[in-house]
Amino acid sequence: MRILCQGEFDPMRWHTVGGMAAISAAMLAVLTAAGVFEPLELALYDARTLLRFLWQEPQLSDDQIVVVAIDDRSLAEIGPWPWPPEQYARLIDALTRAGASVIGFDIIIERSSPELVESVRRAGNVILAEAFSPRGEPITSPSPLRAAAAGTGHIHVTVDRDGVVRRLPLYFQSRPAFALAVAGRRRSPGSPVAPPVPPPPLRATDLLLFFRSYLASGDLVSTRRLQRTLSAADLLAAEGRPLPDSLPDLRGYVALVGVSALGLRRDEALTPLRALGPVPGVYLQAAAVRSLLYSDFLRRTGRVAALALVVAVVFLVALPWVSPGPSLARRLAELLLFVVAYLAVTQMIFQHFNLWVDTAAPLGAALLTEAAFVVAAQRGVERQNRFLRETFSRYVPDSVVREILRHPDLVRLAGEKREVAVLFADVRGFTALAESLPAETVFTLLNRYLEGMSAAVFAEQGTVDKYLGDGIMALFGAPVTRPDHRERALAAACAMRSRIDRLRGELLAGHLLPEGVEAPQIGIGVHAGEAMVGHVGTSRRLEYTAVGDVVNVASRLESLAAPGQILASVEAVRGTSTAARLEAEGVAPRPVTVKGRASPVWVYEL
Repeated sequence: MRILCQGEFDPMRWHTVGGMAAISAAMLAVLTAAGVFEPLELALYDARTLLRFLWQEPQLSDDQIVVVAIDDRSLAEIGPWPWPPEQYARLIDALTRAGASVIGFDIIIERSSPELVESVRRAGNVILAEAFSPRGEPITSPSPLRAAAAGTGHIHVTVDRDGVVRRLPLYFQSRPAFALAVAGRRRSPGSPVAPPVPPPPLRATDLLLFFRSYLASGDLVSTRRLQRTLSAADLLAAEGRPLPDSLPDLRGYVALVGVSALGLRRDEALTPLRALGPVPGVYLQAAAVRSLLYSDFLRRTGRVAALALVVAVVFLVALPWVSPGPSLARRLAELLLFVVAYLAVTQMIFQHFNLWVDTAAPLGAALLTEAAFVVAAQRGVERQNRFLRETFSRYVPDSVVREILRHPDLVRLAGEKREVAVLFADVRGFTALAESLPAETVFTLLNRYLEGMSAAVFAEQGTVDKYLGDGIMALFGAPVTRPDHRERALAAACAMRSRIDRLRGELLAGHLLPEGVEAPQIGIGVHAGEAMVGHVGTSRRLEYTAVGDVVNVASRLESLAAPGQILASVEAVRGTSTAARLEAEGVAPRPVTVKGRASPVWVYEL
């Protein structure tokens, strides 16, 4: 088992990450195709539309489109609604005299009169609105009026599930849209405006409504910023006279007549510019006409492109998990940076290239994929911690276990070379003692000896490698590296001897041994050097241990030690406070011969 740092992924090869990424990509692609992310996508689109509307520079050139609003002032000065046909005739005549190239009525005129029909015929450029009932029945102006008009077009819009209008169908019941009819009829000799070009729709024949800021002054968020607007009252007040200087020159303009008076907005709708509130339908038509006249279309990436983005983002997020890397906090910070960068780039594309790049599905894929890997990583850490706890709680004290769990990178279970100190201790004469005592007493006595020896090892943050019958093997400097491992091994040896001496006194004072039987002593051997440490065994049974010459020498020294004696090699004593003390006392090491070695081992008797 490879040990990783806290917060990093559990051991996982590239194919495992790839498998998880492929499953995530497939699931998220299905969710995207099913439209799960669409409500959030529409909300994000509205937000970026409002940002663009507020931040973009107002258009400097005149788009030659004007909204003639039948507003509250018009009703107050001209008369209450509905107006008689004669008022429409006066308005058409005024716009004709002003030089309007196309006059579009975003109003279904339900009543006609000879005077109105004549004004429409005389103008020759009037486009009338029509609609269809839920049953598909046409709702239009009287037939004489339609016959005199230059054309008609439907004023239907597409209302999304959240009640917001973002699209306009270019054809409905085989009838062209009102905006399409107006744009097709526009006439202005010498105008720099390009002829109407149908957009390359990505979704049937829907036209995405696209708003540009018109005025720089005035309220930050207002319908006055949507389109140049005139009050119908101003035009009718100038009837028969030249337009006053306060009114713009309308020669070559497309004039769209619509109702904006409060209480009369039957066709008002919520738009992506939600801050404006419900917007009169004539402004939606004006936005559509401008897009068609200037080929200024907003496009949205298609479904295939959205799915490709989702898949790409999933694998991009999964890629760093192939190998252990930064901490979980840094990964989340990088994910946040990616989200911010994606939003910034797509907003720039939206503002400068009129391209709506899907956001909700790719970012949702990024967040959900990261969450899936974080959960998997956390489970991996939990499995790793459980494994480490089960492995080392038998060998080391709880404080060392907690240290390993905090810094699992300190441990390499597969095996590594490390400088360690090895201690062997054995109870002398215990086998002979066991022959004269009941089994229960022997069992209790052995546990008390081993408990005393283990406590001495744990007190110095050592590792109880294994129990060897009535003996013990301990490591210092593994699994957690200790720069003072020699010092700790010698201190544990001395403490072990002291504990056993106290235990012997307790046994004798408590008459826990038969009369004439002496409590056994222990012999201890300590050696230091380089060893291989790690797990040794099979897949069914593993033990954490040390292997090498240092272990063999420590075991041989223990077998040479007399009862109550500690034999520590020069290598184990070198660089410790014990070495300084021995030197001060004039104690010199002596050579001993150990089995399996041609040269003697120099030892101190402590």
